[in-house]
Amino acid sequence: MKEQNNYFIIYRNRARRGWRKRLDALKHFRLSNWQPDRALLGVALVAVILPAVVLSIIKLSSMHEKTFSFEEMDLSILSDLQLYERLDLYIEFQDYPELAAAASSGSGGFKIETLEIRNYRVGEGETLGGIARKFNLSIGTLISYNNIGDVRKVRSGSELQIPSSDGVLYRVARGDSIEALANRFDSDFNRILDYNNLSSEVIRVGQQLFLPGAEIDDYSLNKALGRLFEKPASGRLSSGFGYRSDPFTGKRRMHYGIDIANRTGTPILASMSGKVLYVDNRPKGYGKVVVIQHRDGYETLYAHLSRIDVKRGQWIEQGGQVGAMGTTGRSTGSHLHFSIFRNNKALNPLNFVHY
Repeated sequence: MKEQNNYFIIYRNRARRGWRKRLDALKHFRLSNWQPDRALLGVALVAVILPAVVLSIIKLSSMHEKTFSFEEMDLSILSDLQLYERLDLYIEFQDYPELAAAASSGSGGFKIETLEIRNYRVGEGETLGGIARKFNLSIGTLISYNNIGDVRKVRSGSELQIPSSDGVLYRVARGDSIEALANRFDSDFNRILDYNNLSSEVIRVGQQLFLPGAEIDDYSLNKALGRLFEKPASGRLSSGFGYRSDPFTGKRRMHYGIDIANRTGTPILASMSGKVLYVDNRPKGYGKVVVIQHRDGYETLYAHLSRIDVKRGQWIEQGGQVGAMGTTGRSTGSHLHFSIFRNNKALNPLNFVHY
């Protein structure tokens, strides 16, 4: 850049010196010393008049060109909208070479994907899983699109809607955008537009969208399939949920969980995915105890452990090891005390897991 500036300065100085010489010559010019030459005068007149005539012709010609009609010249000018549409198609074709090949071949093979829905009546003996396989869909797609909370309620004669592609239904929340939803659910921006027949990416709160290629979350899937909770340990049921005689005092007391008996060291597993909320050791009560917090206000409690393998604040997946069975605290033998709470209310675990 510095070298280019130097060249400019040199060129400017040379030009200035040339004009100074011309000015100095004019200062010393004496009109009385000038002798007119007819030939020279004629050349001067031609030199002045001819350029003026040429410039006038050029100007008139350019003005005439501006009045030409595109119709007379048989020119086809695209509108801004047509240009945009063609450019948009070009850009998309670069991302999808197979579409570009179909379009350029002129075979008419290019088709925008759309969502098609068909109504289906469940037949005798059919299951949701079997219907999903019949239409080459995931069971999660049918659960999501038909808002099924419990697959056991899908019986013969039930009416289902079958989408033409895997995906999930989603209700737009505040702050959502199509780009964010595509990234969050591993879907595709353009397919979301096509499948929902959207002319722009503007969406509103409460609007229901189909997200092609997305998968239902594990919580909703397990809840619908009746496997929201898994067995926290292997063993035999030694005490159920409800009132019973206290093994130490003999008095009638409420038992807010179930007891599962097995040998010390038996693995204790997270019944549902969640965040470890509480870890403690209560020698006169639950002994070594862990509480895990889950979605929708659920919590699970694991007590009388011989060992704890998690820490407070840790995320643990369903089936992950919480610790090992033991007999710590107020206990008569090696067992797991297991409780399920929802919004601080104790629920019967046997409604969710079976022993």
